[in-house]
Amino acid sequence: MSESVLTARILGKAVTLIPQDPLASLNPLFPVGVQLRDLLKWSQRQARHAMGIQEQIISLLKQVQLPSAEEQLQKYPHEFSGGQRQRLLIAAALAPGPALVIADEPTSALDVTVQAQILLLLKALAKERGTSVLLITHDLGVVAKLCDRVVVMYAGQEAEVAPTTSLFQCPSHPYTQQLLESLPDRQQGEIRGIPGVVPSLIEPPRGCRFHTRCPVAMPVCRQEQPAPLELFPDHWVRCHLFPRAPSTPTARKT
Repeated sequence: MSESVLTARILGKAVTLIPQDPLASLNPLFPVGVQLRDLLKWSQRQARHAMGIQEQIISLLKQVQLPSAEEQLQKYPHEFSGGQRQRLLIAAALAPGPALVIADEPTSALDVTVQAQILLLLKALAKERGTSVLLITHDLGVVAKLCDRVVVMYAGQEAEVAPTTSLFQCPSHPYTQQLLESLPDRQQGEIRGIPGVVPSLIEPPRGCRFHTRCPVAMPVCRQEQPAPLELFPDHWVRCHLFPRAPSTPTARKT
């Protein structure tokens, strides 16, 4: 099987995407019913479905809680609100019955109330369908409420990987700690930033990628890239601050 055929079978079917900007992701020249119809036809070219295409589209729109689903099919993307367009993209992502949905900052353009509605809807539908969701976000509040497991990334590399509860209770990497400290303080009304700038990914710094901004960096951090270390059950950190016993695993299995 060629690589292109294998990719076509995976992307858009087994793995789908909810992009960040719904208005830029929907074709402004066609009604949403036509776009969903073409998507379903493409994803079901070699599969039989008990329901017709029209019935499937209406069912999808009802699942994402768009009112009067039958009446929405002839509308164009600009006729929907931001939250409604995001619901359309969720419907499009779930239509092929994927095993994994990648949600790239799916609520960044929405107000707080609509954000909560969309995220709870996505979580409920994913659980109902047995679909995994990979959520890409900068919002730690969303992570705390919705995610089971967290990968903290810095400069293209994982800094800490842990179950959500473990990460928030015992943040271990200096970058994770500073991320949590940068959350707004309701009592003092201040926001703490992380000094410095993110390094270039074209020429990342030698050693730990965070050492140029790390307040506790050591000489070894500037010379050697730390390997992942398991601090707690299923809680890994990539940092030289933690001594490694001879019996301690030094590389995370993938």
